[in-house]
Amino acid sequence: FGPPVTPLVVKQLLIANAIVFVAQYLFPWITNLGSVVPVETVQGLQLWQPFTYMFLHDPRSPLHILFNMFMLWMFGSQVALVWGAKRFLRYYLICGVGAGVLIALVPYLLVWAGLRSPVTLGLGTLGASGAIYGVVLAYSLIWPDRTIALMFPPVAFRAIWLVPIMVGMDLLVGPP
Repeated sequence: FGPPVTPLVVKQLLIANAIVFVAQYLFPWITNLGSVVPVETVQGLQLWQPFTYMFLHDPRSPLHILFNMFMLWMFGSQVALVWGAKRFLRYYLICGVGAGVLIALVPYLLVWAGLRSPVTLGLGTLGASGAIYGVVLAYSLIWPDRTIALMFPPVAFRAIWLVPIMVGMDLLVGPP
C-alpha cells in the first residue's frame, strides 16, 4: 500500500498544503483572497489567484484536502522519484497554474456562448485538483499497465484508465 519512499518535494507540498489549510481555518479571509474568482482574476487583475488557489481547500470539509493529498502522496511520490524534485515541482506547478488560468477564462467563454449566466463569473474555485490530475496523468502515462486496486468499490484496472475514471466520477458525483 502506497509508495516505498516519499520524496522531500512531495513532503514539502503536503506540509505547505496543511499549513495553508490551518491558516484558512484561523484566518478565513485567506480563502477569499486566494481563490480563483474569474471576475476578480480577469477584470480585477488579481493575477496571483491561479497560483494561490491550488494551496487552498475548504476548511469546513477536510475530505477535499485529504483526498487531494492522498493522491499526491500515492502517485506523486513515484513520479517525483523518477523525474527528480525540480522537474516534478515544475510540472506540478504548471499543471496547477494552467488549471487556474482555465478556471478564470473558461467561464467567460461559456457566458459569451450563452451557456452560463454572468453570475457564474463571481464564483470562486479552490483546491489542488488541477495539479493532482496532472500528477495522476503523468503516473498513468509512465506506468500505463500497472494495476490500480481500489478498496471501495473492490475493483482493479490498468493505470491508463485512472484519469478517465476520475473524470467520470467527478461528472457523476462532483469533486470531493
